[in-house]
Amino acid sequence: MELIHPIFKWLHVIAGIMWIGLLYFFNFVNTAFAPTMDGETKKKVVPELMPRALYWFRMGAAWTWGTGIVLLYVIYWAGGMMPSNFTSDSVTGESANMFIHILLLLTFVAVFLYDAIYKSPLASNTRAVTVLSFVLITAYVFAMQTLGGFEYRAVNIHLGAMFGTIMAFNVWFRIWPAQQKIITAIKNGEAPDGDLLALAGLRSKHNTYMSVPLIWTMHNQHHVTAPTALGIPAEFSWLLPMAMVILGWHIVFQLYKKSANVPTSLSPASQNHFGLLTLLIFLISFFLPYINFGEESITLFEYAKSASIYLLGFLLLVIGALMLVSNSDKKIIAVLSGIGILFPLHSFYELIQATSKAGPALQESANALKELGIDFNTASLSPSFGIGGYLLIVGAAIQLYFSLAQKEKDIAPKVDDSQLDDSDESAK
Repeated sequence: MELIHPIFKWLHVIAGIMWIGLLYFFNFVNTAFAPTMDGETKKKVVPELMPRALYWFRMGAAWTWGTGIVLLYVIYWAGGMMPSNFTSDSVTGESANMFIHILLLLTFVAVFLYDAIYKSPLASNTRAVTVLSFVLITAYVFAMQTLGGFEYRAVNIHLGAMFGTIMAFNVWFRIWPAQQKIITAIKNGEAPDGDLLALAGLRSKHNTYMSVPLIWTMHNQHHVTAPTALGIPAEFSWLLPMAMVILGWHIVFQLYKKSANVPTSLSPASQNHFGLLTLLIFLISFFLPYINFGEESITLFEYAKSASIYLLGFLLLVIGALMLVSNSDKKIIAVLSGIGILFPLHSFYELIQATSKAGPALQESANALKELGIDFNTASLSPSFGIGGYLLIVGAAIQLYFSLAQKEKDIAPKVDDSQLDDSDESAK
């Protein structure tokens, strides 16, 4: 069991990346790209590209689902992470809670209810069928906690298992059969069946909407304390995964909007994303440990209260990030980033100097104490740079590099087309 857990989790992540990566390619890239091809181009490209992509798509779905079931058994069903009345107690004679087993069964048969709903006339009313789907998901999640006694992690992972089962079903029994006929029609120079196109597109879109909440449920061990941190009482912790379903759906909606307007030319628009990335890094680093003293640490926010000059460096970096987002002058961004990065680098240098000077003295004291039978850890007094400081340097370096790289492109000499024409004539 000890080896099954890490090996299958590793395989689960690899397969999941393959599956979801291709899912996003189909929905955010290929959906916008395919209509730009003419009939002859489609006849050449689609029969060569799609079978290859769909092969890895199917295999990714199968392996993700299969390894997920193994992990569900190892970690939860046989790993002691289910309610205490998951099985009957032979000592006390207490019987198992049948609601738990009914809910487990529902986790894997809900796919047939989903399929029936989206084959019914109700599916033509997008708003109504979306509300119905959300209500049914909420009822399932609420029942897991109230009737089944599932704890937060178990609620999350079984919600993810239900989404994953529906998604794998869509891949193998709805998308792939439809795509086989679509590819064959395009290969033969015929127009694909509109119903098949609609079916494959709709189920692929459903998978995309389910994927983002699913990813939240997969790493539940990392946010198990989130309800407490947000002040949500334990009996209402089921509300958090439902909030993440709503947020996940909204994120996908925004991604679809963006995918329809992605520029096809190489433009400086990508700097907006670098600006947002560095801005996010700076804001996170501001509240992470800046300097560590053994198990104790202080953040840049706390450090700047006594050394306000460091707050200036942080603000310069933030201004540079905001300017990067707004497509401002790269020279100014380079200057701001270059000055801003000096502050955390100076802190880092000072800590190295302090550690190198104090190190021998601390070690000598530690050795003397050990002779007296006292175990003294010198690391508890020796300061070290924190993760917040390192993040600040990394973000500033990214920002500085990008502004300088853009500057080089901006000042690169441009060749006049007319000169090229004249040189061509001379060569002739």
